[in-house]
Amino acid sequence: MLLERVFFEVISAFATCGLSLGYTSNLFDIPLFDAVIVAIGSDFENNLITTAALKALGARLVTCKALSEHQKENLLGVGADRVIRPESNAGQRLATELIAPNLLEQISFGEGQPP
Repeated sequence: MLLERVFFEVISAFATCGLSLGYTSNLFDIPLFDAVIVAIGSDFENNLITTAALKALGARLVTCKALSEHQKENLLGVGADRVIRPESNAGQRLATELIAPNLLEQISFGEGQPP
């Protein structure tokens, strides 16, 4: 929960509008937003429902957080435009650091491509 709060505060510093749980869709005209980030990691059902609802309300770009590859596929299936897996990404970065400690930067050429 603390990690999600920190994530919300960091994103809010760069965003026009940041919303937390408890707000309803009728307060905002969702299609006016350039992008929407769904960072619900601990409750996958709410993550999935929120993503589907945002797309149904006309969100142009929805980026979601998933904890597993199975969750990622489900979120993409209901319309998420992009799904990130921060824990997996952090693990991959740590593995790279341990294998090649002198590597300064790593460039990805797209999903499914070796970095």
